[in-house]
Amino acid sequence: MDEVKTMSQAGEKVGRAMGTGLKAARVRTEKAAEQGIKASKRALAKAEKKLAKRGLTPEKIQAGVTDTAEELGKRGRKARKLLAKRGKAARKEFKQARRELHKNTKAAYKDLAATFAKEQPKKRRRWPVVLILLGGIGAAVATVLSKRPEQVSLQEVDEQPQTPQQRTSSDNGKHTAQPTRSKTSANNTSNKS
Repeated sequence: MDEVKTMSQAGEKVGRAMGTGLKAARVRTEKAAEQGIKASKRALAKAEKKLAKRGLTPEKIQAGVTDTAEELGKRGRKARKLLAKRGKAARKEFKQARRELHKNTKAAYKDLAATFAKEQPKKRRRWPVVLILLGGIGAAVATVLSKRPEQVSLQEVDEQPQTPQQRTSSDNGKHTAQPTRSKTSANNTSNKS
């Protein structure tokens, strides 16, 4: 139980120390504020004495400050108006330059288009050339077809027809019902067609 008692007493001691510490801090802050006010009053009194030596009073200073503020305000308004005028003139110049550039560009484009239109050659008609070529090809084909050589057989046709026995021996045992022809005569008949 001693621990509980000790802990509770410790909490009370800490709370008491905090309370006294906060009170002391508050008192010191109030004293510092009072001394700051006194110091500023002394500095103000010194400044007024210095200004009085020069012949200036707080009222004159205040009037001078307001005059200066008004003058600066007038200058600022004049500067804004002048700036607005200059900006307006610059925008107007820009628009005019843009219009002029647009006109010049259109004119240059038209001149360029006219130049290219003149440079293109006129298309020629090709029908006469095509007709002459077709006529030439037709004449060449007609000439070639009219001068065909006569067909001459290369080997003479056998004078004696073969008997059926000779045919079977020449076919190596194969019987065919069709008469055999020589290879040259078969070739000649295929060339005729």
